[in-house]
Amino acid sequence: MASQLGTVGRQDPMVAECAAVSAALLEASSNLAAEVEPLAVVRSACEGMVAATAHIRLAWAWLGDPETTLIRPMISIGPAKAYAGELTIEKNLLTMHGPVFRVLATNEPETAASSRFSLFGPWRAANKQHGLEVAAAFPLHVPDASERGLLVIYADQPDYFDQVGLQPFAAFVRLAEAALAQADARVQLQQRATHDSLTGLPNRDRVKDELANTHANAQRYGWVYALLMFDIDNFKEVNDTFGHDAGDRAIEAVSRAARVAMRRGDTVGRWGGDEFLAILPQANADAAVAVAERLRAQMNAIAIDVAGTTVHFRASYGIAVHPTCATSVRELLSAVDKALYQAKHDGGDIIRRAPAIRRQ
Repeated sequence: MASQLGTVGRQDPMVAECAAVSAALLEASSNLAAEVEPLAVVRSACEGMVAATAHIRLAWAWLGDPETTLIRPMISIGPAKAYAGELTIEKNLLTMHGPVFRVLATNEPETAASSRFSLFGPWRAANKQHGLEVAAAFPLHVPDASERGLLVIYADQPDYFDQVGLQPFAAFVRLAEAALAQADARVQLQQRATHDSLTGLPNRDRVKDELANTHANAQRYGWVYALLMFDIDNFKEVNDTFGHDAGDRAIEAVSRAARVAMRRGDTVGRWGGDEFLAILPQANADAAVAVAERLRAQMNAIAIDVAGTTVHFRASYGIAVHPTCATSVRELLSAVDKALYQAKHDGGDIIRRAPAIRRQ
């Protein structure tokens, strides 16, 4: 009787492990939902799996083209992280039957044992150096339909996934996918709130925020910066003659030209209608003119076909520099607007600089 009671009182260690893993992964799921960036969700998923049990020695993730022939971990977590840092899996006759490329082919979880006698060299090293005995790979569906993801974990017991099962980890991956979709939705909402839908450039509110930050830094550190405002010459005639679709195509072409002309670190956004505003940090008048000249060359090369007619575009450009032309954001915007008006008054397709303020 005592022997029977003792048997009943003892719990199978792997049953206890499975329960503990499920509870730990459920608790970690709250961290997934709290992340606001997609890659942060993936990192949190790796962290959750490694933290769930001491038997998981490594978790790594990859995102990319499902037709790839070369995979390198993008995120890696765990005591055996050094292995992932050196890992490169090239698709060949050996590896195409391994868990990573099988998952990409079948879209189903896969496991494979590792040993120091493995034909796959990195696994021999991993088994010997880090005690990695078995790997489980899971497909990770991401919001971008052109990409796929993988999440791979390694345990230190050959029969670990046979005993515990893949279900707790697969369920956790599904929660990570839901969190990825939520994070992507937040990114898309933020994009729509701060960027112009036609051009993809920052909208007026986003540009105003960036201008406030640039001005604050200029005030704090004594930096100069410039504003470049430009719009399409005779844009109303384009709309009236060729229609609003041609006008939209013109604005899209201008936005592409502006991206090419800007320096790294500059911000250019759609200020309203066919008017654009660029913020040029740490740019004096000469630097601003150089940017404007590049933009003018890009603009003058634009040609779109409208119902068999080739339409070319020109623009006018105004420049104002802080603190040469003004010391406040409001005054600087007024100065650059007047410079743009002067450029249009002088015939367009020209650059005009705001005058320096008089100092006592």
